[in-house]
Amino acid sequence: MKNRHILLLLIIGIAITSPVRLLLGHFSTYEYSLNKRQELAKNETGDIDIAVMWNNAHFGDSFERGANLALEEENKRPFTFTKDKGRQIQKKIVLHYFNAEKADNKQMSEGIAYDRKIVAAISAQESGEALDTSVLFEQHGIVFISTFATDQHLTNHGFNYTFSTIPVAVEYAKALVDFTEFKGYKKIAYLYPREGLGALNFTISYSTMLFNKDIHVVTSNSFDSRQEDYRQLIYKLLEHPADAILFLAKGKVAARMINQLRSMGIDKPVMGYIGLDDLDIWEASEGKSYNTFVASTFEAMTEEDKALEFYSKFYAKYGYYPNYLAIQGYNALKMVAAAIRKGNSSIPINIAGTLKYHFKGEYKDYYFNSLGRIENEKIIIKEMKNGEFYNTLRPE
Repeated sequence: MKNRHILLLLIIGIAITSPVRLLLGHFSTYEYSLNKRQELAKNETGDIDIAVMWNNAHFGDSFERGANLALEEENKRPFTFTKDKGRQIQKKIVLHYFNAEKADNKQMSEGIAYDRKIVAAISAQESGEALDTSVLFEQHGIVFISTFATDQHLTNHGFNYTFSTIPVAVEYAKALVDFTEFKGYKKIAYLYPREGLGALNFTISYSTMLFNKDIHVVTSNSFDSRQEDYRQLIYKLLEHPADAILFLAKGKVAARMINQLRSMGIDKPVMGYIGLDDLDIWEASEGKSYNTFVASTFEAMTEEDKALEFYSKFYAKYGYYPNYLAIQGYNALKMVAAAIRKGNSSIPINIAGTLKYHFKGEYKDYYFNSLGRIENEKIIIKEMKNGEFYNTLRPE
């Protein structure tokens, strides 16, 4: 009899708790998060919440400042949405800032995903981190605009919510191979940080394109970005004379390496792409980053550019002209704002659909293909010298 009572209590307990467990399970699913985010975005009150995220201190401030300037411009006129029977409601954009220096990348991305008010995120993450973030945001239904990752796998799987505003690494590699041929360099040395996959993948892409060309890699060396002294590595480079160095570091690390290369008598051309698209390197290298060539989607700034509203406003506010990441932060937020206005909606799937299928002519000449990759972006080569960038000769 006692056993029967125990069995009956167990059955009642299961019957009571099972719906609770099922409900809690539902609340923890990605589907609930995605649907709840869309539901909140439909509200006629509240703001349009957008995250600004980065994991590189050197680029973070500029990226944030570019986004802030775009925010000021966009909120000067409200976002007006036409609802049923012609009713209109108005909202404004609010930015939320997430820096992986204060937490690891996973925590940063999860912090955004679990804030269900956030409908979109613009990112200055590198490829490895951006790939992880894109998977999480796809599951949670957050529009993800990447401005720095060049790995083709970010968009190749055709996610609904993931977009990239720059070409893939292989396109930058092709531009530098063409430039190598154009300049007549025959012997190339590789220098790349061993952290992450982006630099390694780029060197592989570059090497593959040298097949059947009279260009040879004479030495390949990875290095630890945390090091302060690279002289031992530079001695190895001196044993393998090269016409040019393919160099894939960024920020202070790039400046430190270039400074030591020049100090040890290696004055050969240095070639790279977005990591070197940064005039701060000139000052940080103590003026030794001459003969440095950068593959970029942004041409060297001219006096005419400096007179443009964005450039002059940025300079007036921050005391320097916008660099690569400032421009990317500005453009990324302007793209999201244009898609929201065009689609008459701040619901994430509607923003994503507008970006992917109805964005031509909405902001400058930018538009995306069906995979979410930017189209119509030309890569040019520019040279860093005398503390400025200069457009250089290149094959057409």
